Amino acid sequence: MHPRTLLRGGNILTLSSMGLLENGNLVLEGNRIIDILQTTQVDASSFDQVIDIGGSYIIPGLIDAHAHLCSATAKVVSEDLIASGTIDGVICARNAVKSGLTTVRDLGCKHGGIYALKRAINSGTLQGPRVYTAGRNMSGTGVVEAWRNFSYDGSDAFRKAVRKEWQEGADWIKLILSDGQWGERDIPLMTLDEALAAVSEAHSKGMRVSCHIDGERGADLALAANVDSIEHGVELSPIHIEEMVSKNIFYIPTIKSYYSEVIPVWKTNAEPKLRSHRASFELAYQRGVKIALGTDVNYLKQWPSSALIEEMKMLESWGMDKLQVLSTATITAAELLGLETQIGTVEKGKVADLVALRSNPLDSYEALDDIQLVIQDGKIVFAPPESPLPGNGEKLTTLSPKPL
Repeated sequence: MHPRTLLRGGNILTLSSMGLLENGNLVLEGNRIIDILQTTQVDASSFDQVIDIGGSYIIPGLIDAHAHLCSATAKVVSEDLIASGTIDGVICARNAVKSGLTTVRDLGCKHGGIYALKRAINSGTLQGPRVYTAGRNMSGTGVVEAWRNFSYDGSDAFRKAVRKEWQEGADWIKLILSDGQWGERDIPLMTLDEALAAVSEAHSKGMRVSCHIDGERGADLALAANVDSIEHGVELSPIHIEEMVSKNIFYIPTIKSYYSEVIPVWKTNAEPKLRSHRASFELAYQRGVKIALGTDVNYLKQWPSSALIEEMKMLESWGMDKLQVLSTATITAAELLGLETQIGTVEKGKVADLVALRSNPLDSYEALDDIQLVIQDGKIVFAPPESPLPGNGEKLTTLSPKPL
């Protein structure tokens, strides 16, 4: 018999057809939401624990769809890098949970430390979000390997590389199809045969494929290879957008990470690139491409909720309303991961990944910087010391979610 918990009296942003429930009650049993009650009369005696959340705003656990937990990866692999990068991952994972991130898609680590981190979180040894990882990034020979990349030649080599990541624990594969290392030039970094081999091998193993692209030729390659998500997508044409809609390809624009007067990696003035990026985003949004939020930041250098807030503000400034913006880090990101029946909304039957905020994030995204409580997999994993809500007792804490 699983313990039953009552979260009483909160304002619940369900992000479902139920909308906002004022003074609502959530009934949790084990790691699931088993009921949502709209009444002030609830018999508290039938519950193992009751947590009063009156005045708080409850949202689904947040998802960063483009993160790098083991942050220091743009170096030559060495014993020191593996050790220090994995320690970075432990810190970043802890920071993520404290920011209300209960799930993260990690899109690139140069070594196997990310898999050790994922296993430790799943086993309960470490505290952190659910991690869905792409392991080592893949590209063709000649790509800049000081980044996260590993180079391969030929279809068979890419199939072998995909199998290696799958064996180590990858959920995704990430391909570097084009990037800004060559300034104004848009140079594909793999052949179509290589990309098709990687994608088909990944799909045969139940993995999805993301791709880093900057220019139109990279987008051509991504769409021809039938990838599942496009990262950044700085220069997407109307034809690309229409094909993304027809093929149900997700778009993670990571706007803030590109928003600078000069982006050194491009070796060019950023302004025209940013205009192209915005045009790509606006067209994708208008045509109904599924857009998920990704910060693409280093959680050691910027607190995760701060990164989320900045990216949300950019999404809104480029045309989304606040509810749609919040959905990019919940509903759409869950669908990207294939977890839409499990997380992403506050609904009966779903996993209890919940964040209690002191104020309404639809009034101001800064609400995400004022967290009262984080519940992951049905258990409290974080409550600030000054929070009036419980969360620091042994009975109410846990170190890991269950893999979904």
